[in-house]
Amino acid sequence: FVFSFNSLLSPAQNSIYRHNISVENRGVLFGYTASLVTLIAIIFSYSAGKLMDVNEDWFRYIFSVAGLMGCVSSLLMAMIKIENKKYNTAKLKLKQFFITPVMSTVNILKKDKDFAIFQRNFFIYGIGFMIILPAIPKFLVEYLKMDYSQTFMAKGIISQLGILFLSPIAGWIHDKKNPSFFTFIAFFTLGCYPLILLISSFLIGSGIENYIVYFAYLVFGIGMSGIVISWNMSSIFFAGDDDVSMYQSVHVTLTGLRALIVPFIGYFILKYLGVKVVFIISISMFWLASILSYLDYLRICKSGLVYSAKFDRIVKYFRRIAPRG
Repeated sequence: FVFSFNSLLSPAQNSIYRHNISVENRGVLFGYTASLVTLIAIIFSYSAGKLMDVNEDWFRYIFSVAGLMGCVSSLLMAMIKIENKKYNTAKLKLKQFFITPVMSTVNILKKDKDFAIFQRNFFIYGIGFMIILPAIPKFLVEYLKMDYSQTFMAKGIISQLGILFLSPIAGWIHDKKNPSFFTFIAFFTLGCYPLILLISSFLIGSGIENYIVYFAYLVFGIGMSGIVISWNMSSIFFAGDDDVSMYQSVHVTLTGLRALIVPFIGYFILKYLGVKVVFIISISMFWLASILSYLDYLRICKSGLVYSAKFDRIVKYFRRIAPRG
């Protein structure tokens, strides 16, 4: 419960990004930050694992250090002054504290069609991402018989390589392109992750299934390098001159909403229909979100909003393949 207050940080951080970092460099700078955070996480995760191997009771000290670092991080961010930002200094009533955010969320989704469509597509992607979560431990341990070292290699190391090395590149692309086109690529790439896991399920006993799983997590990391950027930066794009923290709050709220529902659905599908069905549904959700994001990008292009002329030939080519109207 206490850890859930971590969700308050994201809107506040986005306000800092929006007002203190220029639009030309925002994505790439965040990408470098994501790479640095990932590198540190890999190092300390490995170190914590080694400490736990020596003495499992040391988890108390590990949690204490992690909590202390979180406090220091929040205090440092609190010291950052936001430039060119006007605040409403009126006293906030308790009723406004609970009702105003809900009404603001509804109003934003009603008035900003582009943002609402983007959130719809992200929600569908989130179904693909979360529905597979209950199936992964069962598949790796019971089906593939992977031990702790192998699962840590896949989930703790290989899956982080894409974020570690590609986040700055993903941030640079995000700075240049429309978020809908950006997520179209990221969602499609992530759809290959459960597809490769599904393929590995047909090769159990061949001796190469674990290597295929490693490749799946490499693809996962590549796709997640785009998601990390988009999850944190796209609300700034859609907010424009409006309150970016409110836009990011909508994004975080919808993420929490699907987190309350989708993993349970994934568990029941896993229990009654099997792991392969979970993989197929996950693939479908990822690629449905990708297709809808691309169609949204074409709609935005057609309306003349935030369109890069550099992609004119590519857009025309895809329109010939999949004409609309």
